[in-house]
Amino acid sequence: MSIKKAIIVVLTTVIILSGIFIASYKFSSKSSQPPKILLSEEEWDFGLVKPEEKPTHVFATKNSGAETVKIISIKSSADYLAPLRSELSLKSQKEQDRRISLSNHCHSNKN
Repeated sequence: MSIKKAIIVVLTTVIILSGIFIASYKFSSKSSQPPKILLSEEEWDFGLVKPEEKPTHVFATKNSGAETVKIISIKSSADYLAPLRSELSLKSQKEQDRRISLSNHCHSNKN
């Protein structure tokens, strides 16, 4: 094999490998920083809730990840208390206070 052909083969190989490396880095960098939510508290104890009350608490939320985070549900440990609004969409590096109010749906079903 002549020296010119060997140089062309080596350069072509380097270019192809560089392209593969750059393409794989671009695709993997997106998933390396998925959405990550930070909360002021992970849980809150509303204490004893009377039937006529709708307890409320404000959670500070921040998305410290690189992609939008979506919360599609929030659950209460008490079956009869349900969050009035549970969806949240938070873009990357954004902060938002989230007011969570619970509804006592057992009380509303009583006669």
